[in-house]
Amino acid sequence: MIHRLLFAVLVVAAACKKEDKGDGSVAGRAEKGGSHECTIIVAAKPPASQPISGIGKAADEAVATEAAWTEACGKLPPPEQPACRDSSRYQAAVGVGKANKDVTVTVTLTPAPPPQVTGKAASNQSAAAACQAALLDACEKAGGEGDCVAAGTHEKKGEVTSSNAAP
Repeated sequence: MIHRLLFAVLVVAAACKKEDKGDGSVAGRAEKGGSHECTIIVAAKPPASQPISGIGKAADEAVATEAAWTEACGKLPPPEQPACRDSSRYQAAVGVGKANKDVTVTVTLTPAPPPQVTGKAASNQSAAAACQAALLDACEKAGGEGDCVAAGTHEKKGEVTSSNAAP
């Protein structure tokens, strides 16, 4: 009797085993049949760029700050300059230093991280089929074409799968 109970517990534990895929995602065992759901999160790969800095010096901190912003924004390509202070486009780090009666302000701009987009799908065939459909859904919503992760234009940020075996 104890052997049967122990065997039943082991079978249930094996069926529920989650697999760490090593990329931050966790997947249930991919089984055929039943229902499978998958959610995938992607984001566009940010372009490689160096931070852009501007420095302003003045007796008044507000004047020095404005001068630093003006210099930093002026270093961006002309089409980007109007978006310089848009926090959805650029992140700004502002440093203030004081020496004697002068104030030095440094503004450093870096591109803001791209938004993450979620794709969801379900399949009666397999978890792999559900995840492939979820990936294509996420890529389409993110403005990519086809498998945007394989194309190298986007990065996979997360994946969640669930499977219910057919009776």
